[in-house]
Amino acid sequence: PCVCDPAKGTCDTTTGNCFPGSCVGNFGGPLCDQPLLDFDACPAGTMDAIVSALRTFYNNMDGPNWTNKNGWDNLGSTNPCADGWYGVECYPGNNCKILSIILPNNNLGLSAGRTEIDIDSLTALHALRVLDLSNNNIGGPLSQNIGYLRSLQSLLLHGNALTGIIPVTINLMKQLQYVDLSNNLFTGAMPYFDGSNAALMYIYLNDNML
Repeated sequence: PCVCDPAKGTCDTTTGNCFPGSCVGNFGGPLCDQPLLDFDACPAGTMDAIVSALRTFYNNMDGPNWTNKNGWDNLGSTNPCADGWYGVECYPGNNCKILSIILPNNNLGLSAGRTEIDIDSLTALHALRVLDLSNNNIGGPLSQNIGYLRSLQSLLLHGNALTGIIPVTINLMKQLQYVDLSNNLFTGAMPYFDGSNAALMYIYLNDNML
Protein backbone atom coordinates (compact mmCIF):
# COMPACT_ATOMS: atom_id res chain seq x y z
CA PRO A 1 0.00 0.00 0.00
CA CYS A 2 1.03 3.61 -0.44
CA VAL A 3 0.85 6.61 1.84
CA CYS A 4 0.01 9.87 0.06
CA ASP A 5 -0.05 13.48 1.05
CA PRO A 6 -3.57 14.49 -0.13
CA ALA A 7 -2.32 17.95 -1.04
CA LYS A 8 0.23 16.51 -3.44
CA GLY A 9 -1.06 13.26 -4.84
CA THR A 10 -3.57 10.47 -4.86
CA CYS A 11 -3.18 6.79 -4.15
CA ASP A 12 -3.71 4.38 -7.02
CA THR A 13 -5.29 1.44 -5.22
CA THR A 14 -4.68 -0.86 -8.18
CA THR A 15 -0.91 -0.42 -8.26
CA GLY A 16 -0.34 0.75 -4.70
CA ASN A 17 1.44 3.87 -5.93
CA CYS A 18 0.87 7.59 -5.53
CA PHE A 19 0.72 9.78 -8.59
CA PRO A 20 2.25 12.25 -8.94
CA GLY A 21 2.67 13.44 -5.34
CA SER A 22 4.27 12.21 -2.14
CA CYS A 23 4.61 8.47 -1.88
CA VAL A 24 6.25 5.70 0.06
CA GLY A 25 7.15 2.55 -1.81
CA ASN A 26 8.92 1.22 -4.87
CA PHE A 27 7.87 4.05 -7.16
CA GLY A 28 9.23 6.87 -5.02
CA GLY A 29 12.00 9.25 -5.86
CA PRO A 30 12.43 12.97 -6.50
CA LEU A 31 9.15 13.33 -8.36
CA CYS A 32 7.15 12.35 -5.30
CA ASP A 33 7.28 15.82 -3.81
CA GLN A 34 5.91 17.66 -6.83
CA PRO A 35 2.52 19.31 -6.23
CA LEU A 36 -0.42 18.54 -8.46
CA LEU A 37 -1.28 21.19 -11.05
CA ASP A 38 -4.87 22.30 -11.61
CA PHE A 39 -5.53 22.22 -15.35
CA ASP A 40 -9.22 23.11 -15.20
CA ALA A 41 -8.19 26.75 -15.15
CA CYS A 42 -4.90 28.56 -15.38
CA PRO A 43 -4.18 29.70 -11.83
CA ALA A 44 -1.17 31.78 -10.96
CA GLY A 45 2.03 29.85 -11.41
CA THR A 46 0.64 27.08 -13.61
CA MET A 47 1.88 28.47 -16.91
CA ASP A 48 5.21 29.30 -15.29
CA ALA A 49 5.53 25.64 -14.22
CA ILE A 50 4.75 24.43 -17.74
CA VAL A 51 7.25 26.79 -19.36
CA SER A 52 9.88 25.82 -16.78
CA ALA A 53 9.31 22.11 -17.47
CA LEU A 54 9.61 22.57 -21.23
CA ARG A 55 12.72 24.73 -20.95
CA THR A 56 14.37 22.14 -18.72
CA PHE A 57 13.54 19.45 -21.27
CA TYR A 58 15.01 21.62 -24.04
CA ASN A 59 18.21 22.26 -22.09
CA ASN A 60 18.63 18.59 -21.15
CA MET A 61 17.97 17.31 -24.68
CA ASP A 62 20.65 19.34 -26.48
CA GLY A 63 18.15 22.00 -27.49
CA PRO A 64 20.58 24.47 -29.10
CA ASN A 65 21.39 21.83 -31.73
CA TRP A 66 17.79 20.99 -32.64
CA THR A 67 16.95 21.38 -36.31
CA ASN A 68 13.87 23.44 -35.46
CA LYS A 69 13.74 25.12 -32.06
CA ASN A 70 11.30 27.92 -32.80
CA GLY A 71 9.88 29.24 -29.53
CA TRP A 72 11.93 26.91 -27.35
CA ASP A 73 14.93 29.23 -27.57
CA ASN A 74 12.91 32.41 -26.98
CA LEU A 75 13.54 33.28 -23.36
CA GLY A 76 10.88 35.98 -23.54
CA SER A 77 8.12 33.53 -24.46
CA THR A 78 5.70 32.78 -21.61
CA ASN A 79 3.02 30.76 -23.44
CA PRO A 80 4.18 27.79 -25.58
CA CYS A 81 0.92 27.42 -27.50
CA ALA A 82 0.04 31.07 -28.02
CA ASP A 83 3.66 31.74 -29.05
CA GLY A 84 3.83 28.77 -31.42
CA TRP A 85 6.60 26.64 -29.94
CA TYR A 86 7.59 24.08 -32.56
CA GLY A 87 6.04 20.65 -31.96
CA VAL A 88 3.90 21.73 -28.99
CA GLU A 89 0.13 21.47 -29.23
CA CYS A 90 -2.39 22.50 -26.57
CA TYR A 91 -6.00 21.56 -26.02
CA PRO A 92 -8.31 23.96 -27.90
CA GLY A 93 -9.16 26.90 -25.69
CA ASN A 94 -6.88 25.84 -22.83
CA ASN A 95 -3.22 26.76 -23.07
CA CYS A 96 -2.65 25.24 -19.64
CA LYS A 97 -3.12 21.77 -21.10
CA ILE A 98 -0.30 20.50 -23.31
CA LEU A 99 -1.86 17.88 -25.60
CA SER A 100 1.20 16.72 -27.51
CA ILE A 101 4.93 17.14 -28.01
CA ILE A 102 5.86 16.05 -31.52
CA LEU A 103 9.55 16.42 -32.38
CA PRO A 104 10.56 13.63 -34.78
CA ASN A 105 13.62 14.00 -37.01
CA ASN A 106 14.70 17.09 -35.11
CA ASN A 107 18.24 16.18 -33.94
CA LEU A 108 17.34 15.71 -30.27
CA GLY A 109 20.09 14.17 -28.18
CA LEU A 110 21.50 14.22 -24.67
CA SER A 111 23.17 17.38 -23.44
CA ALA A 112 26.67 17.12 -21.98
CA GLY A 113 26.54 15.31 -18.64
CA ARG A 114 23.17 13.67 -19.31
CA THR A 115 23.02 9.88 -19.26
CA GLU A 116 19.33 9.31 -20.06
CA ILE A 117 16.36 10.88 -21.80
CA ASP A 118 14.72 13.62 -19.73
CA ILE A 119 11.35 12.13 -18.81
CA ASP A 120 11.22 13.78 -15.39
CA SER A 121 10.59 17.27 -16.79
CA LEU A 122 7.65 16.05 -18.84
CA THR A 123 5.86 14.63 -15.79
CA ALA A 124 4.75 18.19 -15.00
CA LEU A 125 2.55 17.98 -18.12
CA HIS A 126 -0.25 15.96 -16.58
CA ALA A 127 -2.54 16.19 -19.60
CA LEU A 128 0.04 15.08 -22.19
CA ARG A 129 -1.48 12.57 -24.63
CA VAL A 130 1.15 12.20 -27.38
CA LEU A 131 4.95 12.11 -27.10
CA ASP A 132 6.80 11.63 -30.39
CA LEU A 133 10.58 11.86 -30.20
CA SER A 134 11.20 9.35 -32.97
CA ASN A 135 14.17 9.27 -35.33
CA ASN A 136 16.50 11.42 -33.29
CA ASN A 137 19.86 10.81 -31.59
CA ILE A 138 18.67 9.92 -28.10
CA GLY A 139 20.79 7.37 -26.25
CA GLY A 140 20.92 5.94 -22.76
CA PRO A 141 18.24 4.06 -20.83
CA LEU A 142 14.53 4.88 -20.69
CA SER A 143 13.73 6.00 -17.15
CA GLN A 144 11.34 4.04 -14.94
CA ASN A 145 9.66 7.41 -14.41
CA ILE A 146 8.02 7.01 -17.81
CA GLY A 147 5.21 5.52 -15.72
CA TYR A 148 4.38 8.98 -14.42
CA LEU A 149 3.05 10.01 -17.85
CA ARG A 150 -0.28 8.52 -16.93
CA SER A 151 -2.40 10.40 -19.46
CA LEU A 152 -0.20 9.40 -22.39
CA GLN A 153 -1.95 7.58 -25.23
CA SER A 154 0.84 7.41 -27.82
CA LEU A 155 4.54 6.91 -27.09
CA LEU A 156 6.83 7.02 -30.12
CA LEU A 157 10.56 6.67 -29.45
CA HIS A 158 11.55 4.52 -32.41
CA GLY A 159 14.68 5.19 -34.42
CA ASN A 160 16.93 6.30 -31.56
CA ALA A 161 19.75 4.61 -29.62
CA LEU A 162 17.97 3.84 -26.35
CA THR A 163 19.63 1.12 -24.28
CA GLY A 164 18.98 -1.09 -21.27
CA ILE A 165 15.73 -2.80 -20.39
CA ILE A 166 12.27 -1.54 -21.27
CA PRO A 167 10.76 -0.28 -18.00
CA VAL A 168 7.96 -2.41 -16.57
CA THR A 169 6.39 0.83 -15.35
CA ILE A 170 4.84 1.13 -18.81
CA ASN A 171 2.17 -1.12 -17.28
CA LEU A 172 1.13 1.80 -15.07
CA MET A 173 0.14 3.91 -18.09
CA LYS A 174 -3.49 2.84 -18.32
CA GLN A 175 -4.40 5.24 -21.14
CA LEU A 176 -1.60 4.03 -23.41
CA GLN A 177 -2.85 2.79 -26.80
CA TYR A 178 0.14 2.92 -29.14
CA VAL A 179 3.81 2.23 -28.33
CA ASP A 180 6.67 2.19 -30.81
CA LEU A 181 10.11 1.46 -29.33
CA SER A 182 11.47 -0.24 -32.44
CA ASN A 183 14.90 0.39 -33.94
CA ASN A 184 16.71 1.06 -30.69
CA LEU A 185 19.30 -0.85 -28.65
CA PHE A 186 17.12 -2.22 -25.86
CA THR A 187 18.40 -5.44 -24.29
CA GLY A 188 17.24 -8.07 -21.84
CA ALA A 189 14.07 -10.09 -21.78
CA MET A 190 10.97 -9.03 -23.62
CA PRO A 191 8.97 -6.73 -21.37
CA TYR A 192 6.12 -8.26 -19.41
CA PHE A 193 2.72 -6.75 -20.02
CA ASP A 194 0.37 -7.87 -17.29
CA GLY A 195 -2.82 -7.32 -19.27
CA SER A 196 -4.09 -4.60 -16.94
CA ASN A 197 -3.93 -1.99 -19.69
CA ALA A 198 -7.04 -2.71 -21.71
CA ALA A 199 -6.46 0.34 -23.90
CA LEU A 200 -3.16 -0.92 -25.37
CA MET A 201 -3.69 -1.90 -29.01
CA TYR A 202 -0.29 -1.68 -30.73
CA ILE A 203 3.26 -2.17 -29.51
CA TYR A 204 6.31 -2.35 -31.76
CA LEU A 205 9.60 -3.67 -30.36
CA ASN A 206 11.29 -4.97 -33.50
CA ASP A 207 14.93 -4.26 -34.35
CA ASN A 208 16.22 -4.19 -30.80
CA MET A 209 18.48 -6.64 -28.95
CA LEU A 210 15.74 -8.30 -26.93
